[in-house]
Amino acid sequence: MRKFHNYVFALALALCVASCGGDSDDDDGNGNGNTGDNTETTVKPDKMGLTVTLNEPGTLVEKIDAAKKYTIASLKVKGKINGTDILFLRDMAGGNEKGKPTNGTLAYLDLSDAQIVKGGRAYLNYQKYDAFVTKDNTIPTGMFFGCVSLIKVYLPNSATKMEGTIFKGCTAIENVYLPSSLNEIEDDPFSESKALKADIANLKRWNDIDMSKTRSIMSEAVTYTYKGKEIKELTVPSGITKLSSNYMLIKGITAVNVPGSVKEIGEQALASVNLKKVTLGNGIEKIGNDAFRWCTQITSLQIPNTVKHLGKACFIHCTALEELKIPNSVESLGAYAFNECTSLKSLDLSSTRITELQPRTFAGCTKLKDLKLPNGLKNIGESALWKATGLKTLTIPASVTYIGDHAFLSCENMTELHMKSKTAPKYGGDKGSGLGFGGRKIDLYVPKGCKEAYNKTPWNYHNIIEE
Repeated sequence: MRKFHNYVFALALALCVASCGGDSDDDDGNGNGNTGDNTETTVKPDKMGLTVTLNEPGTLVEKIDAAKKYTIASLKVKGKINGTDILFLRDMAGGNEKGKPTNGTLAYLDLSDAQIVKGGRAYLNYQKYDAFVTKDNTIPTGMFFGCVSLIKVYLPNSATKMEGTIFKGCTAIENVYLPSSLNEIEDDPFSESKALKADIANLKRWNDIDMSKTRSIMSEAVTYTYKGKEIKELTVPSGITKLSSNYMLIKGITAVNVPGSVKEIGEQALASVNLKKVTLGNGIEKIGNDAFRWCTQITSLQIPNTVKHLGKACFIHCTALEELKIPNSVESLGAYAFNECTSLKSLDLSSTRITELQPRTFAGCTKLKDLKLPNGLKNIGESALWKATGLKTLTIPASVTYIGDHAFLSCENMTELHMKSKTAPKYGGDKGSGLGFGGRKIDLYVPKGCKEAYNKTPWNYHNIIEE
């Protein structure tokens, strides 16, 4: 019961503190300027707000009266801090070195002007592992594990790396302010934490944070904000030339505006089931592999006329995509590019510079009824149109010299092919397979006077008609 009263009191006090003061460098978190190493300001008659500046790491315990450490609800710390200081902060915030509750009531903690350095004691000794020690400029694993009184935390702006499960067991946490210098996130900092808001200090830097050791999807409990507002519609900040996938870890984003200053949309950069609208600016030159993977709510998209390359599986599983315009600037199209785009009805590639349809480019496009191929197309890859069951007819340009194995496999409703070449293209599959139509004959239209050129397997398996 005592802990419950302490928690309720801390919650009310922290909300009062947050509404009464600014967070400037010389502010103690209660709207009062800091004029010395220890500046105390009355928040409640029996509670004190405190700003502490450390000249040496490991000395926080010397700056705070032992009789008051469990009564302080608001604290700002400046200077270098190490494991010893974090251990003391944990005690104040309701969690001891084992992650067990204490009588601490610290709810509002501002470390924005602090710097974490190597050294001091282990700040956590959880499950008999005495390995939780600090590293320079790193917000370490389990830093606030079990700190049940914490409500709002400003992390050190000097920190460049965040590790995992930092807020596990912080049952009261509501707001976390991320470092402005952050350049690496390892694992998921918010794993096993309750629902909270994480404020991103620098949206431009977020694009370049190294998340190679991060889980592909970070905690669903986190709502990301920028300057206190939830991020739902994102305009990519200027100065970014290659868009990374980091923004899509922000689960609330439903719309993205990508300016022309971005030259490349990177691998999986916009892959999100939550996206509903994407606007692409002129100037983008490359859309990378899996760039729009699983964008199941996007229904239409305009590709800028500056784009030259569309990567492998760039629109794979975009199951709601009905309308897409491909400009004549496009030179290459990756394998699986439109795989399982089950709502795509038509696509005109005739004016593009694409020379090859890679394997399974249109596999599973079950509603595709109208497809116009490029006049300079040379190769149609293996299973390029597998299960494109909406197609009834298709014109193969005169430039095509090779058709891969099972290019038309399971095109169950296709009844005719119009071949524009005067010579039969080379077929890369089993010549007895009849172009992959599964033993079914179709009408094969060839140029007038060229019937004899097609009178060989697998072409002559079908009904050859001159036109």
